Amino acid sequence: MLAGQAPAADEPAGDEVVLRKQVADLVEALAAARSEIDSLKAGLDALRLGAKQAVSLSPVRRNAVWASELRLLDANEELRMVVLNAGASLGMRPGMRFAVTRAGKVVGEIRVIDVREKIAGAAVIKANRGVFPSVADGLMDILPPRQ
Repeated sequence: MLAGQAPAADEPAGDEVVLRKQVADLVEALAAARSEIDSLKAGLDALRLGAKQAVSLSPVRRNAVWASELRLLDANEELRMVVLNAGASLGMRPGMRFAVTRAGKVVGEIRVIDVREKIAGAAVIKANRGVFPSVADGLMDILPPRQ
């Protein structure tokens, strides 16, 4: 288009070009803002989950009476798996480790791998020779080593 000539019917006017550019910039900014909001929401959810776990862990880590009530509900030697009488409602979470006790002696070690509301499943990671954890064995919390 030459100076002083009207734009062709298929050419946008100058103001329209500027407005289209502004709309495109706003669409891009909106997409970036939505992405940031999604990221912040995910971070907030992670913080809420972490706080919930931190609060719910206190019975496991600090309450000796509660820990003394932990028991095995079921044991499967072939699968090397056990079921515990506590779940998410009492602070269990995957990765927690416990010593299995019988008559006051440690007979094995387990690691929680699946947690439901009222029960948890654990893998037997150590068992004393000739002794496999069994129903009614007790559990003793194994605290991680101090850093």
